[in-house]
Amino acid sequence: MVIYAEYVFLENFIMNFIIISLTSKFAKYHIKKSKLILSSAISALYAFIIFFPSLHFLFSIIMKVACSMIIIILSFTPYKFKDFFRLLGMFYLITLVFGGAGFAIFYFTTFNGIISNGIFYTSNISTKNIFIACGLAYILINFCWGYLQKQFSREKIFMKIKIEIDGITAEILGIVDTGNSLVDPISQYPVIVVEYSAI
Repeated sequence: MVIYAEYVFLENFIMNFIIISLTSKFAKYHIKKSKLILSSAISALYAFIIFFPSLHFLFSIIMKVACSMIIIILSFTPYKFKDFFRLLGMFYLITLVFGGAGFAIFYFTTFNGIISNGIFYTSNISTKNIFIACGLAYILINFCWGYLQKQFSREKIFMKIKIEIDGITAEILGIVDTGNSLVDPISQYPVIVVEYSAI
């Protein structure tokens, strides 16, 4: 199978560009267009290692993790460790979804490809298949992210509350009202509104 270097670069550049863009969107971390293009181009060059046997040590797990960290630093230059690991986690999540969507598209279409050291190379991928894979991955990411956000929001909104009066305890499910902080006018203690039937 013949692998064309320009195709390898273009395919990886497009995929990396979309993955980094989505990482920025879902992590809510701004990225400059110049940095986006530069980091996408540099990360696309990683696939060229297959052509240089002396550099195959870069295919190790440690080096792959190191390379992804470098991509995050080049793309976003986060100043806090918290932001760095949040971006890195989001980058891995989106990459996994894109990889699965890409393999699904390639599996149900005719293609010639090889897998070398965890990197997929193909000689006859079409632009149509790339955009279909990207579109499918984008839909999956949006669906999963929306679902996870709802679950996290649910955990933050609904809370179990124990109310004890004269040694009798009642456990109820309360809803946190973030828009209305009621307090007692004298003691300034927070107030909880409860249905009489619940206690």
